[in-house]
Amino acid sequence: MKKPIVEQVVGVSAQLGGWLLCILMLSLIVDFVSRGIFMPVPGVGEVSVFVMVVCVYMGIAYCEQLKGHVKVELIISRFPPRLRGMINLFNYFMILLTVAVVSYAACQSALYSYHVKEAVAGHIPFPVYPVKFAIFIGVVLYWVQLLLNTAEEFRGLRART
Repeated sequence: MKKPIVEQVVGVSAQLGGWLLCILMLSLIVDFVSRGIFMPVPGVGEVSVFVMVVCVYMGIAYCEQLKGHVKVELIISRFPPRLRGMINLFNYFMILLTVAVVSYAACQSALYSYHVKEAVAGHIPFPVYPVKFAIFIGVVLYWVQLLLNTAEEFRGLRART
């Protein structure tokens, strides 16, 4: 059975994050070895920070797809299924609203960074806007996945009535 397009895009995003994590690991090994022989590679630290941020934001939607985010269910697990579903639905709406605001702010920040050609100072000035656009894309994918999970929760709540 063919996966829905959103599920495929979220999967590719997570794979990209995983491959970037491998590149991060290799670059840190190279940095460690090169510092050991007194020939450090300039810019590895800055690139490592950028790559780590992109890894996190490329994987956040996949974690939501698997419903792997941390939540405390100590109290809510004792409620009847219908009430539990209503509370989950309310939580999803609040998270959707919050992530929509974060998406807007991330977009504004990325556009501003692009227009002013924001860069990290150092031996090699690295532009910041590609990372900010990656954050924006990751947050938007997270929002779309949240929307799908909200619809699924709503369907489950209606089925219980």
